[in-house]
Amino acid sequence: MSGDMSGGACDLGRAGAAARRSPETAGAPVALPGARGWTPARRVLLRGGPWLALALVFAGFSVSSPLFVTFANLGNVLQQSAVTGLLAFGLTIVMIGGGADAIKGGLDLSIAANLGLCAAVFAALTRGGHGDALALAATCATGVAVGALASCALLSGSAPGAGDYLLPVVAAVLLGVVFSRRLVPTIPGTLVAVLFVGLLANGFQLNSVSSYWVSGVEGALILFVVAAVALLRRRRSQGAFDA
Repeated sequence: MSGDMSGGACDLGRAGAAARRSPETAGAPVALPGARGWTPARRVLLRGGPWLALALVFAGFSVSSPLFVTFANLGNVLQQSAVTGLLAFGLTIVMIGGGADAIKGGLDLSIAANLGLCAAVFAALTRGGHGDALALAATCATGVAVGALASCALLSGSAPGAGDYLLPVVAAVLLGVVFSRRLVPTIPGTLVAVLFVGLLANGFQLNSVSSYWVSGVEGALILFVVAAVALLRRRRSQGAFDA
């Protein structure tokens, strides 16, 4: 799971880097060779699609359940989304700080420190005249030891129910990217995405839909965002549409 999400974070960071244009070309539209299928209507749909989806979800649940649009229920959505939002904001900051580097911006923050320690152990042993076999064995042992210590620290406490927040938080952070004009993680985008995920979960509950379907939709959103950002990054690198 960590490796997959790190790959997704890498794609999102690279998409943000591709969205930055040089000062010389900032005011000039990008030429569309052959249009490559990107008409102005498609560009409008691309940028307004997430908001249209949010409006459709809100309208759909309003029709299917009269209780959905009541002030009490909308307040309940905000209350239920508070914890998810706080966690998602923290993860968004991590992804913003990491940029295109999957090690710095991925979900496993211990990789970089473990990598540096293992490299230092290998360099010290080889410089001291020890053979490569001993250096490799010691390096692997160091990595295993650090991982074991991290696992022990992770399992030394218990937070019942905390695991249920993992999928909504990751889905909200990645979904927030499509609410950004430059397709990069942002706090406002994450805020809108948290509300979007909260509305989905609440609407399913009001319509007596199993929570397993909620998790399935959140997982599908993650796959959709990662795939869509990768496609758009490729289109932008080809000069398919104006950033």
